[in-house]
Amino acid sequence: MKENQLARRYALALFSVARELNLTKKVAEDFNQLITVIKQHSDFRTMLNSPVIPAYKKINVLNSLFSDHMQDLSIRFMTLLTRHEREQYLELVAEQVGVLYNEFMGIVVVRVTSAVPLSKGNRDQLLEQLKETLGNKLELQEVVNPGLVGGFILDWNDQRYDASLLRQVKELRKEFQENLYVRQF
Repeated sequence: MKENQLARRYALALFSVARELNLTKKVAEDFNQLITVIKQHSDFRTMLNSPVIPAYKKINVLNSLFSDHMQDLSIRFMTLLTRHEREQYLELVAEQVGVLYNEFMGIVVVRVTSAVPLSKGNRDQLLEQLKETLGNKLELQEVVNPGLVGGFILDWNDQRYDASLLRQVKELRKEFQENLYVRQF
């Protein structure tokens, strides 16, 4: 929890500077790119988290990888965190920058978890209903979890709508465990 709070504070500081310089979209794209690199290359994540590798080598790697593709503000921010031995939080900060950008732009990110991938018709119908409820700016993220058996789960803005078969079975099991005919004092 403390890491998330720390990452949020760093992201807020970066985002406020980016707003002043009208670079919010570019900085958000830069940190989205950073997340992609971290998730796709475990060696890069290991290098960032390694206490054995000195900060100047990490800064050189960051500059060589990203200096041609990112804003100067993003590079300077990553360098600052690395100099102060906070590079292990870069991924969390990058995620928080994305969250702040979505909040700034009024975009609601909705994660749909289902047992099988959604068909185009189901996806379009769901998007239409969500737009009526939540507004026009939506970003839909699909996750497949075969453990749900059927149905779906919607997550957005710390809210959840669970229409999964798994939840319904659990509720039935709980109801059957209660014996309604025996008095309990």
